[in-house]
Amino acid sequence: MLGAALAVIPTMIVQTSTEQVAWLRLATVADWVIWAMFLTEAVVMLSVVPYKGRWLQQHPLEIVIILFTVPLLPAALGSLRIARLLRLVRVLRIARAAGSMRRLFTL
Repeated sequence: MLGAALAVIPTMIVQTSTEQVAWLRLATVADWVIWAMFLTEAVVMLSVVPYKGRWLQQHPLEIVIILFTVPLLPAALGSLRIARLLRLVRVLRIARAAGSMRRLFTL
């Protein structure tokens, strides 16, 4: 999902900076693919976790991303797609913690 979150950046740049139809189509398709990846992850997680309500409470960002960043939304709400980048914050925190753990367990 890190790749999907990172793919939001060039997709948004292309959507806002070009008027070429081919690039806009490619960015629109990429936007749908990225959103579908987030939706698929949530559906899979909800199908495998034993307590679905608890998962929904503990992962509100995923639900917000799915509900409020649908590519069908009007352009005024299109800026909410930047919320997909918030997933990177969690990944960066995990990476930082992994570095700390490695230092803790090495001589």
